[in-house]
Amino acid sequence: MIIITLAAVIFITIALIPVLHNNSGIRLIEKESYFDNFEVVDGETRITCVLSIKNNTNKFVSLSVNAIFDQDYQNGLVSDRSVEGVWSDTGAAEISLAPKEKASYKKIVFSSKNAGCDTKTDRNLPEIQLNKTENFEEVIWDYRNKVAHEIEEGSYEVNDGVIELPNEKIYEKVSDTKRVILAMDGSRAVMYFYKSAGILEDSCGYIYYSDKIDESLCKDTYEFINKEHLWGNWYSCSTQ
Repeated sequence: MIIITLAAVIFITIALIPVLHNNSGIRLIEKESYFDNFEVVDGETRITCVLSIKNNTNKFVSLSVNAIFDQDYQNGLVSDRSVEGVWSDTGAAEISLAPKEKASYKKIVFSSKNAGCDTKTDRNLPEIQLNKTENFEEVIWDYRNKVAHEIEEGSYEVNDGVIELPNEKIYEKVSDTKRVILAMDGSRAVMYFYKSAGILEDSCGYIYYSDKIDESLCKDTYEFINKEHLWGNWYSCSTQ
């Protein structure tokens, strides 16, 4: 096993593949991204890099990452010029980022069959390609955001604090039972989207804080606990 520890960092400009439509809203943070080390184990070369990626868009996005190893491919350190990475903390090729979310200093491993060379000629960060992937969770959040804005605009009828969503299967994922609850969290009006309706008042889901909701339409029987900020006005939570 041979490992080179990073002694110097040389940054390169990120290359975005066409699927991103040259959208600078999803960016590699160059000053926070670098080559870390490599090792050859049992005939496989594993190259570890550290990347920071920022989603500057207003949408949930999912990405996979490829590295281009031109020099290492020519030298025989790897047998593939383009290698898809796997994130060290999850073991998955994809990473999902919420609107405006930044993934900071995350380790990613690029593995390829060794082609006879066990030395690396440089410590440069390889060319990085961010590949936007289709993700069902991303679609659901787009729907959820759309519904929240439509509720603010008064597009839905409210009956005793309950809004019935359209009778389409996709809305079962937007809010379990296809219902959104208008409620009060202290002095603030919220929309409550079920992730799991649970039994009686024991449920979990997402709340969206809005100053555009008439408080007289809201229920005051919900207690929201375990709140965790996601982004913008969105929080995950449970009820009791």
